[in-house]
Amino acid sequence: MRGPGVDSKDDDGGDGTNSRLRLHLQPGTYTLSASAVEGPSATGDFQLGVRYAEIPGGLVDRDGSTLRAGDTVHGQLGSNGQRRFVLDVAALSTVTLDARSDDVDTVLRITGPGGTFEDDDGGSGTDSRISETLRPGRYEVRVSSLDDSQGMFQLDLQVD
Repeated sequence: MRGPGVDSKDDDGGDGTNSRLRLHLQPGTYTLSASAVEGPSATGDFQLGVRYAEIPGGLVDRDGSTLRAGDTVHGQLGSNGQRRFVLDVAALSTVTLDARSDDVDTVLRITGPGGTFEDDDGGSGTDSRISETLRPGRYEVRVSSLDDSQGMFQLDLQVD
């Protein structure tokens, strides 16, 4: 699918070998293309369905939002398959981040004065989890998809 702020594709995100895209779309005109993995000469029947779902309130679709202890953030991965946040740690703290998605295989990365930490599947299934003791300072938190695809995610932050 291509359109305003969207350039997304999927191969096997649905059941079996079926494709599925789940995207937050801004008003505009979009083009949806379907093709067989075998190439343009392959033929066969397919079904195309569209379903609308409510968007969680406060959906984050831009980089640079600030995370606060106890936050649960719903976000949309951009056309580059990632979203960046800022986290300010005031004192030595154990920080736990969980990124969950039904759309993509999430990857979490934290970079700052306490080092760089990354996780792919430390949560449940293909969800990500980082739990580290961080020194005070400003950190960048990046949520991305393993294959740079777009989709929605939920990010939970706990600071102890």
